[in-house]
Amino acid sequence: LGTRCRRSGQVGRDAVRIAPDAPRPTGFYGLSPDGQLLGVGSETDLTLWNVADGQLHARTAGHLFRVGDGAFTPSGELLFTGDEGGTLRVWRTSDGALLHALPAHAGTITGLAISPDGTRLGSVDTSGQVRFWGVH
Repeated sequence: LGTRCRRSGQVGRDAVRIAPDAPRPTGFYGLSPDGQLLGVGSETDLTLWNVADGQLHARTAGHLFRVGDGAFTPSGELLFTGDEGGTLRVWRTSDGALLHALPAHAGTITGLAISPDGTRLGSVDTSGQVRFWGVH
């Protein structure tokens, strides 16, 4: 699989297009609050791309199921991801290190949202169960 992302004038002046040989997003993709990193969930992988130069910042392995959603903390230091197995994972964005893996839901995690002050995370699954987590 590719490890490059490229800027593309065809899409837009500030757009980044994932290279043809890079994994395709299958569930989650989102920008860090400062716009410097693009997080992409593709099956069981999570990749972080540097938006400024299109280079791979980090590739993680750790999900056993497809990544369904993700949420960056307001500082951009952490990224939370949830998968189809109901596991919530916490990643450090500076190096892509997995910090925690928590069995959070019985079903697929379909949504994650973090409070503006970064102290609370909400997660929801396909059954409609909503859980809240303290972020420290």
